[in-house]
Amino acid sequence: MLTSQQIIDPLILFCRQDPQLFDQLSIFFHLETAPQHWQFKLQDLYSFLLHYHNFEDFGFENFRRKLFNSPVNQSLGQHGYKVDIAVPAKHVDDNLYTILPIDQ
Repeated sequence: MLTSQQIIDPLILFCRQDPQLFDQLSIFFHLETAPQHWQFKLQDLYSFLLHYHNFEDFGFENFRRKLFNSPVNQSLGQHGYKVDIAVPAKHVDDNLYTILPIDQ
């Protein structure tokens, strides 16, 4: 099962523009260039983190619970970024989230 830190660490690497993380994102999401903003639905983030950490599926509900109880924005804020809703939906699972600089 993913820990809060294992959820947060790749997001921080994105904020730091880590080339190895961008390689993993490009492979997983079939991108040709590194994204300027990482946009995702929760299920996509969960799938990527399973791939990134080479974990077996331990249940999306467990992941979501861990994510919502973790200090994601507090940790990202130390790097000048936050997770925000890019496109709201009726259910949190269907929201499109994004990582962007705090000043935006």
